Amino acid sequence: MNTRKFTYIITIVVGLFLFGMGTVFLYYANSITGADGSNAVPAILEGLNATTNKEPMNFFLLVGDKSSGNTDSMLVANYNPEKKQISIVTIPRDTKVKLKNNILPKINAAYAAGGRNHEGARYAAEIVSNLTGININYYVHINISAIKKITDMLGGVYFDVPVDMKYDDPSQNLHINLKKGYQLLDGDKVEQLLRFRKPNGDRYTKELKEFYDGSDIKRTEMQMKFIKEFIKQKLKVQNIPKLNPVLNYAFQNVITNMTLSDALKMTSGS
Repeated sequence: MNTRKFTYIITIVVGLFLFGMGTVFLYYANSITGADGSNAVPAILEGLNATTNKEPMNFFLLVGDKSSGNTDSMLVANYNPEKKQISIVTIPRDTKVKLKNNILPKINAAYAAGGRNHEGARYAAEIVSNLTGININYYVHINISAIKKITDMLGGVYFDVPVDMKYDDPSQNLHINLKKGYQLLDGDKVEQLLRFRKPNGDRYTKELKEFYDGSDIKRTEMQMKFIKEFIKQKLKVQNIPKLNPVLNYAFQNVITNMTLSDALKMTSGS
């Protein structure tokens, strides 16, 4: 296997994980620069941009909660190889839809209504496709617990938490208590950051209102800021050999219909 194909496949695997975190790796990778002004991941992008398949691809991305089966984050990302562009559509989780089995009529329950795993991902993709009119090529689902594990495997991520975050929901065993400031976030704290949307009882401080208004849009913005830092710190070409156990874990914990064969076909143009 030549270097270009290998680099592309690495991009697909790592990209699937990052996509599943409710963010878009490639969207940020194009704009990330190192301290010396150079791009932090040029070889990885070269692998993806070198694909001989010029047909646009649509990825449906879900981040789920294992206990409830609901998805906290859902979005559709379109990658246009010819223009080398990413377009993103965020799906608000409270969007009203009709689901089978009389499940809660919100789109974040579609994965559970479909039976979870591949069946649930396919069903959720179908619902979103009908809603948006977008033909979805690949779905990617990752559980929030896998994000915690991978963060710990990589030694945590430094992040500037912009404001104190406090929220408790015993029914989900969700307890968020993050303090403002630049700090090293372990897996548990990363989950808190990614899931925070609003305080209990809508008790907003003036400072909190600058960053959160209770909407999924604001939470998604914070998730993307985090992944930008994640990529800058962890996803560098020289670190690829160290990512092997992470990639193995991701393969075992990501639900997707994209196969290694698909990746090879994209690079061969067949």
